[in-house]
Amino acid sequence: MQRAAARGVVFGRRPKTAGSPRSPALKQRAWGRGEAGMRINCVASRTTMNDTPPPSAVQGAWLPRFLQAVGIVVGVGIAILVVWKAAEVLLLAFGGALLALLLRGAAGWIHERTKLPMGLSLTFVGLLLLSALTAAVYFLSPMIGRQVQELKVTV
Repeated sequence: MQRAAARGVVFGRRPKTAGSPRSPALKQRAWGRGEAGMRINCVASRTTMNDTPPPSAVQGAWLPRFLQAVGIVVGVGIAILVVWKAAEVLLLAFGGALLALLLRGAAGWIHERTKLPMGLSLTFVGLLLLSALTAAVYFLSPMIGRQVQELKVTV
C-alpha cells in the first residue's frame, strides 16, 4: 500500500497528469468570438484560446432554438384558442363533475350508515334530489306567478 501511495496509485486509480485527457490543465472553458461576432463557449483542449469553431457550428446554432421557441408560442396560442372556443363545454363538464361529487358523497354517506349497495344508495340520493326540486317548484310557483303578473302590468 505504501509503494502504491508513493507512485500515486490508490485503489487502482492513476493520478491525473498534465497530458491526460481529463486533466484540468487541458480542459479550460473560454469565451471566444465566432465569425458572426456571437459569443460562443469553447472548450480548449490541446488548442489555443484564439482558435474559432468551424463556421457551421456558429451559423446554425440559433435555428433549432428559434424553431423551438416558435413552436412553444404557437402551441400555447392554440391551447388558449381551444379553451376560449370550448368555454361553454368546459363549464358544463365542470358543473357535471361538481354534481357527481355531491351525489357520490351523499350516496357514500348513506352506504356507510345503512349498508345498502352503492348503486341503490346513489339511486336513492337521485330520487331525493328530484323530489326536493319538485317540491320547491310546487311551493314557489304561486309566488313566482304573482311576480310575473306584476311585471306584465308594470311593463
